[in-house]
Amino acid sequence: MVLATTLIGTEDMVRERLRVWRDAGVDTVRFYPAGETVDARLTALGRAIDLVRGIEDEAAR
Repeated sequence: MVLATTLIGTEDMVRERLRVWRDAGVDTVRFYPAGETVDARLTALGRAIDLVRGIEDEAAR
């Protein structure tokens, strides 16, 4: 259940989960980036945003 409802794992796993959600009609995702520091959390958030943009680009093609 956790893997089906959260974005954890490798970037490939997260990318696939985003695709599944997109295909199911999900158009909003809330991120709670992990990290010990603000900088680490911002870095994780930036990576997540890049993954979402990649999924959006796929859909536009």
